[in-house]
Amino acid sequence: MRWRLVVFGLIAGLLGVLTVALTAGVADDGSASVQSIAIEQRESPPRVVLVFVDSLAEATATDATRMPALSRLAREGASFTVEPCRDQLTYLCIRAALTGRDDSSLLGLADNFRPSHEGPPDTLLSAITQKKGRISVIGSSDFHPYRAALFSERALAKDDETPENVLALLRAANGDAAQLVVVSLSRADMVAHAHGVASAEYIEAFARVDRIVGQIADSLEPQTQLVVFGDHGHDQLGRHLPGTDAKTWALYHGPAFRAGARASLRITDHRALLGVLLGVPTEARYRGPPLSAIFRDDWLETRLGGRIPALAAPKAASSGSATTPWVRLAVICASSLLGAWLWSARHAGSGAVVVLAASVLLCAAATGIFYDSIRSLLHDHGDSPERGLSLLLPLGLGCALAGVIRGAPWFGRGVVRAAWLPTAAGSVLGVTFLLMLPTSYYYGARRALVLAAILAVAALLFHYVRPWRARPTGWLAPSLALAFVALVLGSFYPVRQLGPETAGDALFALDASIYRDPAWLALIVAKLVLFFTFIAPHAARRPLDVAGAASLLSASVLVELAGAQLPPVAYAALFAALVLGSLGARRRMPSSLFAGALLQLDHLYAGDATHLAPIEMLLAATAAALFAWSRMPTTARARAMLAGLTSVVAGYLMLWPTVGFHLAGLDFSFMFQWVRAAQYERWWWIIALGMLVKLALPLVLVTIIARERLRALLSANIVCLGFAAKAASLSVLIAAYAATHLMGSQQATAMLAELLLVVFVLFCSLAALPSRRRAPEPEPEPDYVEVPWQATSVKGPAAAASGP
Repeated sequence: MRWRLVVFGLIAGLLGVLTVALTAGVADDGSASVQSIAIEQRESPPRVVLVFVDSLAEATATDATRMPALSRLAREGASFTVEPCRDQLTYLCIRAALTGRDDSSLLGLADNFRPSHEGPPDTLLSAITQKKGRISVIGSSDFHPYRAALFSERALAKDDETPENVLALLRAANGDAAQLVVVSLSRADMVAHAHGVASAEYIEAFARVDRIVGQIADSLEPQTQLVVFGDHGHDQLGRHLPGTDAKTWALYHGPAFRAGARASLRITDHRALLGVLLGVPTEARYRGPPLSAIFRDDWLETRLGGRIPALAAPKAASSGSATTPWVRLAVICASSLLGAWLWSARHAGSGAVVVLAASVLLCAAATGIFYDSIRSLLHDHGDSPERGLSLLLPLGLGCALAGVIRGAPWFGRGVVRAAWLPTAAGSVLGVTFLLMLPTSYYYGARRALVLAAILAVAALLFHYVRPWRARPTGWLAPSLALAFVALVLGSFYPVRQLGPETAGDALFALDASIYRDPAWLALIVAKLVLFFTFIAPHAARRPLDVAGAASLLSASVLVELAGAQLPPVAYAALFAALVLGSLGARRRMPSSLFAGALLQLDHLYAGDATHLAPIEMLLAATAAALFAWSRMPTTARARAMLAGLTSVVAGYLMLWPTVGFHLAGLDFSFMFQWVRAAQYERWWWIIALGMLVKLALPLVLVTIIARERLRALLSANIVCLGFAAKAASLSVLIAAYAATHLMGSQQATAMLAELLLVVFVLFCSLAALPSRRRAPEPEPEPDYVEVPWQATSVKGPAAAASGP
């Protein structure tokens, strides 16, 4: 029953979410409490003005041509390159700076848009108030969560952040006799999201920040300390999510600090430095440079009697007992095996399925435990081409698996031994898909899966050459279609690295020439292939639907080639029509709905051809592959298996042009056409819904292309089982990795991000699976009929009797 398949997929997805929930919140500095060290100063603590600049990127802050005031102050004080918090979200990075702990979680993304979120009680601000100190905040609402510790709070709208307004509020705050005055500036972050880091608006916004900081510094009394820090930066594409190179910057200026000092910090180190500066109790979690290299000797002697606090970082502490990670791993493994048994219990040979699943999970667990060694030996090719021989590993495992499953009752129902070549091709593809490491290195760039898919296409084409020779008029169209599929897969192989590596992780983007300068050609070719292989075959039965689809495809081409954007109201009307049509008219006008969805993509991806071209080419390759399978001289069962495998590979590879297999690919700037940039914190849920549509639509389109084929239960089983198995294997790998590694690194974040994305693909596929109420259209049987995966051909009427 189809509902059982959906329930199985949902359980597998929930297992992945549970894995993220159990491992994502493990901080790199441990969760155990650390005893606070008293910082007693001989004189009254100095007055400190703390300027927080949202999205202060290191590259921008150190550019003397853009920010001359900051450059001057950096020469007079101590400046630092700062590693942001793991999730690189504003509220989490501020909390890390005020607490000294990076306890972020991938499941807390929505909290970034909740300015009323209550901060933790144990912060730098609460420590100041406990010593009867006062804190005044002016500017944005980023420090509003800590309002319980504030003496006064003077709000300033983002668009009103001018030097005159900020200085006026600062003069008013001087009357509070506050020990710490916080100036919070967030307009620059809004501009970065709305216009990008290369825009004139971005340059002007940070030039204004520079003028504000310079005038604040000039207005301070000689004994007042000035601290400027950011929460995160932006990478070259304007992003600041887990895995991006988005280092920020900090300045400590005043009589307490050495002039010209340069060093690197974690954002959590701000808590220790500010604690020493302000004379409040501070936990020993400091990992930065020696305090003597930052603070002046005379200041340390006058204030602290020359005694430097022992703020060395404690040893990392794991959460729970030593056995907890292993128990978690055992539970996840047992749950995955139980799911495999439940899925196969109604079929013969369920024991073989469980054994196969156990083997996959054992490999995944071993990979997680020995992850570093395996990656260095097999996956991190670096500049050693001979390591490309590691591709022989999935090839060998796939061939061995093909030898095991040939003739297995649960594979071919015991009719005949399966043909070697197609079985080996599918097995290599499956092994590569399931056991590929979740990393942004060679295999993580998904090129191994691309090679395995090309190998499978070539093997299947070669396997069916002989029967096609007997039909000289039937081989050309499928051969051309598969050649196009191979070319598209090949275009997904070249990649380029975006920015430097960040904590052992790097980001990549497609680098094939067809997705750069002549992207317009790829867009036209993709639409032509989609029309002739997916839409035009239905012209005889639905002529009006095909004509409407042709019109919408033409409109999409014109919009993309002109680099234009239709008015937002037009896209709103189109989206409403798509929703209503999918609810009531998807059987009468499926082609028009599909073409309308392609036009909607132009808005979701801002008409960027470099993003749209690979998405549409992958959709076209999916349609071409299904077109070829339907005309191959094989059985309905084999065609169903091929349709399922095609949907799995296409859905997984679709994550590359959409998000780059990484959460860093998320971009909600297109939503600023619907929500004013200054109001995005208030209407975060609307932006979240828009992002769900943006990420889900290309994945749903893959399933829609294969919709008629996926009415067969075998095809639907392969799609659901493929993504469920990937989610289960990743869950086991991550659980094993968490048992032997700390989860605070960018590499761990990349693993968790990929697991979430795989679960998202699984849910999108389940949502788009068709029902079985209407049987698929009958296909003409070829002269050559093959028992599933059998190499021997049989012709004539007897062939039909020997079919499955």
